[in-house]
Amino acid sequence: MLAHMKTHIFSLILLTLTLSFSVFSEPSVNKDLTCIDCHAQQAEAWKDSHHFHSMAAIDTPTNLADFTLQPMVLEGDNVHFYKKGSQYFVNMPGLDGKQIDIEITHTFGYEPLQQFIFHTGNGKYQFIPYAWDSRSKEAGGQRWYHLYPDFDAADEFHWSQMGQNWNQNCADCHSTNFKKGFDVETMSYNSTYDAINVSCTACHQGTEDHLKWTKNQTQKVKHFGFSQSIQAKHPIFYENESGLLVPVDRAKDTKQVEVCAQCHSRRAQLSDHEENGAFFDHYVPATLTNALYHADGQIYDEVYVYGSFTQSKMYKAGVTCSNCHDPHTTKLKMPGNVTCTQCHSAPKYDTPKHHQHQAESTGAQCVNCHMPSTRYMGVDDRRDHSFKIPRPDLSVRLGTPNACQDCHANVSDAEHAKQLKLWFPDSKYRAKKGFAHAFEQADKGSLTITPELVQIANDPENTGIVRASAISRIQGAQNNQDLITFLGKQLASDDPIVVIEAIRATSQLRPINRALKVIPVLDHPNRSVRMTAGRALATNLADPTFKGERREKLQSAVDEYIEAQQYQADRGSAQTNLGQVYMMMREFEKAEAAYKQSIRVENIFMPAYIYLADLYRQQQREGEAEKVLLDAINVNPESSDIYYQLALVKVRQRDRIKAVDYFDVAIKYNDKNPRAFYTRGVLHQENGEKEKAKQDYAMAYKLQPQSPDYLYTLTVILIELKEYDSALFHAQKLGQLLPNNPQVQQLIAHIRSMM
Repeated sequence: MLAHMKTHIFSLILLTLTLSFSVFSEPSVNKDLTCIDCHAQQAEAWKDSHHFHSMAAIDTPTNLADFTLQPMVLEGDNVHFYKKGSQYFVNMPGLDGKQIDIEITHTFGYEPLQQFIFHTGNGKYQFIPYAWDSRSKEAGGQRWYHLYPDFDAADEFHWSQMGQNWNQNCADCHSTNFKKGFDVETMSYNSTYDAINVSCTACHQGTEDHLKWTKNQTQKVKHFGFSQSIQAKHPIFYENESGLLVPVDRAKDTKQVEVCAQCHSRRAQLSDHEENGAFFDHYVPATLTNALYHADGQIYDEVYVYGSFTQSKMYKAGVTCSNCHDPHTTKLKMPGNVTCTQCHSAPKYDTPKHHQHQAESTGAQCVNCHMPSTRYMGVDDRRDHSFKIPRPDLSVRLGTPNACQDCHANVSDAEHAKQLKLWFPDSKYRAKKGFAHAFEQADKGSLTITPELVQIANDPENTGIVRASAISRIQGAQNNQDLITFLGKQLASDDPIVVIEAIRATSQLRPINRALKVIPVLDHPNRSVRMTAGRALATNLADPTFKGERREKLQSAVDEYIEAQQYQADRGSAQTNLGQVYMMMREFEKAEAAYKQSIRVENIFMPAYIYLADLYRQQQREGEAEKVLLDAINVNPESSDIYYQLALVKVRQRDRIKAVDYFDVAIKYNDKNPRAFYTRGVLHQENGEKEKAKQDYAMAYKLQPQSPDYLYTLTVILIELKEYDSALFHAQKLGQLLPNNPQVQQLIAHIRSMM
């Protein structure tokens, strides 16, 4: 009833918004306009770019959508886009299912799709769930379509939730010098920007000093804009006697990739954008996790270029964004393969002998083999920037995609692999192991793959993001001296992303070893590293014997971590992060307040309920813990994680029947969680239902076949059921996972003695 009332109130608010609400006003002074006086040519080129059209008021030429169409049905939603005078509206279903009218205030993006935002009050702007396909009619465009048809109100990316909030997610990259201005007490935004779109100072750093220099040109000033390292139409590499590409000149130092990465990366943001700020002072980029990338590093989710490009040989060789893209138009500087033959000799590479396709054909285009595209948001094809060699042989072994399939989907991966071997029998790439196999095995829980991960992390030929991604997957014993030594070496790296993942990996060490290794990093020059180190060692602040300079440094780093989470105070995840840090410092009242604030700002964020319930459990407040979890179910009745936690509550209350019921529901809503099957199996075993326990253990093992814990438990239940042949088979599998383990060998001998 209460949830329905909230929904109804929200719908009424939206109805009210159609009558009157404030919209953004342009800043009184746009210092980017000063640039046009001297840089008219660049400004004119910029006006044709996606950056120029990144955001605009709805009543400008940037708005490409048709608001004159008749009412339509989009994925079951009755929708009508229309104009009333100079105002633009959409009539759509509200949260209670009833039709509401929303006034649209701004366009967002340009091609191949355009989104639209509206004001919900208190300075908060949200996206409607429909987009305009701005492609040509011939390409299937010039239509409205539903972006998120399968999402309900409990989903982060539903139009009413924070995943579709402009202030938090999108404004920092689509407007210039954006300041979020969120007030957690009033739950309101006072967001501002210097320019509504991506303008000069979004990319060019040090503009204040540059403007001073224009008035007094005798003054020396360091220019932080893009340095051009190529001349148009002239190659910047040549082929030496060994057939290797060698640069014509030394690569120039530039911050260009990091400047572009401020927006063109999947990253966590620590603060508002600041001119001249180091990238790792304001952002923490994502590594090559299996949620974002395929095992071989090809893009899977939306990662916005940086994470794929920084895997590449091009990045390692010093190639930058503007070697291929005009920084003002954002388009390619040269047509087709000419972009690539700036560096890669045309007689050697732009020829059928290399690409094995008819010249000038689709298959002869470099990008179609080395930069395959993935479609996002229904119509947006984005190319992979890791520039990989097509590897259908990896597709056969690991299920990774390959570019051959994009054009020849009717041919199997095995046949593609066979054909490539005929074309390139001496390929060094096919023989090279790479990191794909190790990452794939680690993501399945393999412990035996650790030596390969260490080798990848130690290999200087791998770029920082690859080495960091290997470190993030390493598992080892707490007292493993080799692991301690290895992580100590990585913590001394000059690459911040490597250091960050090394700090996180020290969670596997004993507290004393972790502290000894991480304390020296507390005064690292980059904020993202310092705050990661602070979070790692925050537990030490609860120790009164931890004193002196090291405590001061740690407190400072923890304060930076807290400040970064407070910047993201409008997200439940940040508030929950605060709660966890306060728990580590044993400041339980602050932790409880942070978890409750997390629920307040984003009530669909289920981890907040789980951590708050766990806090109550630790304080023997079991009844309150259960109530918190039941409150979560009222918000999201299909949350598998919450039902799992409720099952554990019932286990502690010795109510095994109800516990099994909750486990059943948890598995109903997520049958890919091995831990749920395993824990239910334990309960079945305690209840004497060994056959059911076997089935659950078998499923847990099937979902995570590299887990020795699941395999051992399955083996033991098979012994209890006297299924010795199967028990021996699985025990031998365990021996492969844990070679030379004496306990496993004893288990195998024990089973054989019973057969």
